[in-house]
Amino acid sequence: MTKTVLLPLLLLILFFGCESNKAENDKQRFFFRGNQQLDMKEYKQAIRFYDEVIKLDQKYAPAYNNRGNALSGMGQFYKAIEDYNKAVQINSDFTDAYFNRSNAFFNLGQFNSSLADLKIVEKSYADSAYVHFSKGLIYSKLGDYDRALSSFEQAYEINPSNVEILINIGTARYYLKDFDRAKQDLQKAIQMDSRQANAFNAMGLLLAEESQYSEAIKNIDQALALIPDDPFFLNNRGYVYLKTQQLEKAAVDINRSIVKDPYNGWSYRNKGILLLAQGEGEDALRLLQQAAKLDATIHEVFYYTGNAYQMIGNSAEACKAWKLSAERGEATGIQAADKNCT
Repeated sequence: MTKTVLLPLLLLILFFGCESNKAENDKQRFFFRGNQQLDMKEYKQAIRFYDEVIKLDQKYAPAYNNRGNALSGMGQFYKAIEDYNKAVQINSDFTDAYFNRSNAFFNLGQFNSSLADLKIVEKSYADSAYVHFSKGLIYSKLGDYDRALSSFEQAYEINPSNVEILINIGTARYYLKDFDRAKQDLQKAIQMDSRQANAFNAMGLLLAEESQYSEAIKNIDQALALIPDDPFFLNNRGYVYLKTQQLEKAAVDINRSIVKDPYNGWSYRNKGILLLAQGEGEDALRLLQQAAKLDATIHEVFYYTGNAYQMIGNSAEACKAWKLSAERGEATGIQAADKNCT
């Protein structure tokens, strides 16, 4: 009797052991194949394999993380965040998932959430240039250029050969009106790598601030030669054309920019400025309000909004907008408020 009882039990254990090994092998095989598809940017196929992994093991955090990466690759950031959430629920120390969720939040414009996740990552990777660089990008989006500059400088101290970090240092200094040092940074970046379109674009904006408009156009043209039809570069060249009263050329570039990227608030601001120059106050106001809705940190957006209200005869709203501009320390807003508002 003893043998009769033990033999089936032994077979049962072996049976489940084989099944367990097979399930684990299948899980790892599907996960590996999903990673292969992810590397090839075959996101739908990658998701299919990760789905199989999760069917086999609903507590396997890497599968949720990598499926989130595939969803992010397809631009489905909300769904990706759901997967990253699941990954960190399973493993609260899963740093990669926090970092990836930070990127997803960033792409959705949820910059404070992006920053919160990145601070978690920073606890484990305090000496990572990429973490400090990412923080700098977030602070830039939040309009906090002092902190952005500090983060970029920390990143550059760790990795001084990274030209993209140097370009962003120069760009942050540009927004902080430190034009001389910004120019030095951008010139050094171009010397390091003359194929960096963003360096030429930033240099163009800086030269425009110094009223060197022909040189500004040359630099942005160089940026566009490196990356044709880039919506940000087109918009910036359009802005320089506005400054030189070349309204037809400005309209072509700004309109092309909006078509290529309908979510860039700076393009709507510039289109609003263009319409103000053409005397179309109502349409200008609508576009300037759209610009502020997309990004309330845009330079002088409230100053020009005040000008639009003034053009259509609404002095009270004009003063509200100019005062908002003045509160941000913008010289144009301060002057308009002092001149027109009590």
